Amino acid sequence: MTLLCTRLARPLVHPRRFALHALSHRTFRSSIARRDDAPNPLAFPWLLSSAPRRIDTYPYAKAPQDWEFLNILPKSLQLRLCRWLCERMVTVNTGVHYFPDQFLLGASLSTRKTLELMSQFLTHPSDETLAPLDALMTPTLQRTLLGQAQGCFGLHDNVNVSVPQIYDCTVQDVWVSLGNPDAAEQPRMYQVLEWMTLQVALKRSLLEDDVQEPFADFRARVNQGILEGAKISVDVAIDADVVYQVTRPGEDDDEDEVLVYDRGRRDVLVRFESPTFAPANKMVSERDPDTGEPIIHWQWRIADIDQLVAAHNLEAAAADENLE
Repeated sequence: MTLLCTRLARPLVHPRRFALHALSHRTFRSSIARRDDAPNPLAFPWLLSSAPRRIDTYPYAKAPQDWEFLNILPKSLQLRLCRWLCERMVTVNTGVHYFPDQFLLGASLSTRKTLELMSQFLTHPSDETLAPLDALMTPTLQRTLLGQAQGCFGLHDNVNVSVPQIYDCTVQDVWVSLGNPDAAEQPRMYQVLEWMTLQVALKRSLLEDDVQEPFADFRARVNQGILEGAKISVDVAIDADVVYQVTRPGEDDDEDEVLVYDRGRRDVLVRFESPTFAPANKMVSERDPDTGEPIIHWQWRIADIDQLVAAHNLEAAAADENLE
């Protein structure tokens, strides 16, 4: 995957830009629009090389009451334990020869390609330049990142977000959701348990609270609930040189005008997300007859870059809590 690092030159602002319009809840399309106010490339939500991470310390979920014994452990140890468990789930369902080495190789290539296509779209916004991103970037990230480009660039500006050099690529957090994907919307039927980076939706017992459920029935109920769905997200830190550059063609034979030039070495945090599998066994539909390794017939998509979506989600959750 490619990473972006930036170094900033003093921005110059000139009238002319494009607007992005959301046409559906899944994605959006773009149209060119002239406006009277000057475009500001620094308003585009790309993290500059000198900027801190958007989330300094992530508020991981503590173990729920049913797993309260885990809270005896320090949070750092809980996180390592949960990460080991989630990584194990990924390895079992993708293969020991795939995760993490082949996954990280593909992640670096995919990131680089995504940034290249994103640059093309920001330079020439249209349905045609956006379409290739649909297979690489989730609709939520498209709206959160690309959807904020309105008013940032002029009509003829050239935008380059790239990762010229990648030094390392490592797995960070691994997020696993098991159970019915719509469990949170059906609280009478399901109990959703969250711990660190693991989420499990369990089917509720139909017995009265004062009736003891046989262990065999409990185990069958838990297994049945977990197998209703599965989804995996993997956070990857890419140590790379990252460039964010915006230029504008000069008049006549003049050289291009550099509006922004930001370059630096930093970790780019990229979250890769699997499709939602319902039932869960659809994740592995075929195995290699010789090795027994899973054959992957699905594709990862980038769901977040530099915690942009995650920060928005945390802000929305905090706002909801304040309303309550």
